[in-house]
Amino acid sequence: MIETGRPRVLLYAQGLVGVGHSVRIREIARTLSVDFDVHLIDGGRSVAEAPLPPRVGVTRLPPVYRDIRTSRLAAADGEPITAVLRKRQMALDAAVCRFAADVLVIEYFPFQRWELSDEIVGAIVRARRLNPKLLVCCSVRDVPRRPRTRGECEKIAATLNEYFDYVLVHGDERITRLEEHFPDVASIKVPVVYTGYVARKAPISPAPDRTQDLSSGDVVVSAGGGIDALELMSTSAAAWRRLVARGDVGDRRMVFFLGPFTPREDCRHLRELSAGGPFDVRPFSDDFLCRLRGTALSVSRAGYNTCTDILGTSVPALLVPGTHVGDQVFRAQRFAERRLADTIALGDLDPDRLAEALLEAMNKQRVRRDVALDGAEFTQAFLKRAMRPLARLSSLSAGRSVATG
Repeated sequence: MIETGRPRVLLYAQGLVGVGHSVRIREIARTLSVDFDVHLIDGGRSVAEAPLPPRVGVTRLPPVYRDIRTSRLAAADGEPITAVLRKRQMALDAAVCRFAADVLVIEYFPFQRWELSDEIVGAIVRARRLNPKLLVCCSVRDVPRRPRTRGECEKIAATLNEYFDYVLVHGDERITRLEEHFPDVASIKVPVVYTGYVARKAPISPAPDRTQDLSSGDVVVSAGGGIDALELMSTSAAAWRRLVARGDVGDRRMVFFLGPFTPREDCRHLRELSAGGPFDVRPFSDDFLCRLRGTALSVSRAGYNTCTDILGTSVPALLVPGTHVGDQVFRAQRFAERRLADTIALGDLDPDRLAEALLEAMNKQRVRRDVALDGAEFTQAFLKRAMRPLARLSSLSAGRSVATG
């Protein structure tokens, strides 16, 4: 690789179910590349995303995902998982040796991703042999999965203490803190740093061919990666037809954005349901944020990425949390408590109840939400300071808290 003299940051990301992890780490990579040489190692399935700057290198490992029916790892191309894991290990080792990082950022492990612990710990050990001064950071969302047992809690803390230097929590501690999800934070001896939410940035003016795409009266319905999109979207369509029949929404449209992992049969069924009505069905798009800005209401799951989009655009929002991942129910409830969004429980998702919730949420005024959304920029500034030889923890916080267990 070309020697630039700038510090080198190696990012390891592995999405197993949705797209939030991939979007978040790419936003961090994009921001870090202003001051660092950045290389991203991506082990998840490919999705349509805004391109990274040419200066950000990318290594794609053979992709794996978690089959939500069996909860087991599966290879995206159908190969036996053991063979794929061997190929991944070889590619990861080569990338670590080639890049020789000063900072290694591991997305989400050890709070989860234990199926891949061998390759991740191996990468940390190898990178630290190449550079004994290496800084290793765990990059985790605002709501990590809660450990199921005391033993799991101890295992996570021991791994952090042995292999990591910092835990970067990409959330606003005024909304939630790590101890609400990890009961024994005191056992984590490395500093826990709250960066703020990592929010995508939409251009002020979208591309010319997209300026007339959505109107201010449209309601947007999305479901992140789309694995469980059909129930939310079909019920939303039924609720919208009720409101149209009553004359409550005029000629407004409901626009569905499919996820990249929405099953093909679900896509077909939704298009059939929407035919002939005030609906539009769109594929997953890397410019979703541009399309969301200015619409009347967002109806969505409560994934990290969608929620930061809502916060950044000030669009009124109705959250219907999915239950296949552990963070959404808590995040939806907390956002409702803080009046950042409305929420309706999955068990209450019938067309009549949803119709009333839609009408109530659409009539709300846009509000500026006082939440820290500069998580990528804070991470950039934090890593620059952390690499100074005599940096003190108190100065590293840059006005946000740093807990030391």
